[in-house]
Amino acid sequence: GCRWPSTARPGLPAAASSWAETGYGLKIVFSRPKPVGEHIMQVLGFVGGWLVGRADGTLSLRAPDPDAAPSAVLGDGDFLEGSFSFKRAAWDTTWNDLSGKFTDAAQDYSERAVTANNAASIQLLGLRRKKSVDLTAFTDRSAAQRRIEELRDVESYPAASFSFDVPRDYAPLDQGQLLEI
Repeated sequence: GCRWPSTARPGLPAAASSWAETGYGLKIVFSRPKPVGEHIMQVLGFVGGWLVGRADGTLSLRAPDPDAAPSAVLGDGDFLEGSFSFKRAAWDTTWNDLSGKFTDAAQDYSERAVTANNAASIQLLGLRRKKSVDLTAFTDRSAAQRRIEELRDVESYPAASFSFDVPRDYAPLDQGQLLEI
């Protein structure tokens, strides 16, 4: 286990609470020493989230929160002239049929599988684009099933990316904070 000091950034306890509410209990063995950031990234690979390095050298851990309010709302007048761009990947880069192996504690810790697909995407593309996901740190079928469904919801829609510059007024915003554009 890991104990966070009382001086830890608010993101750490909030992220831990968020994952606890989802029932994401993991069983992971770290078999060799490596920097703590790499261990955290391994865990985030299972549950999702972001490890954000701050300018002061501290780290902030963020969990996805579908109910989070945006930290800032940006409109046309907030972007520096000519700096805004938007890109979206093509539909044929998405995955619409996901499967993951997990370690089922209820079945003598044997390896089992969970699946999730997006029928609308399969029909739109006219084919199944399959992806296997490592969920072996999950020991509970229902938690593994929830996670594969979360991944399906993300992976079966084209990713979008934004790039823009804003005035220094927005400097207090940290990476990983939710923005409304």
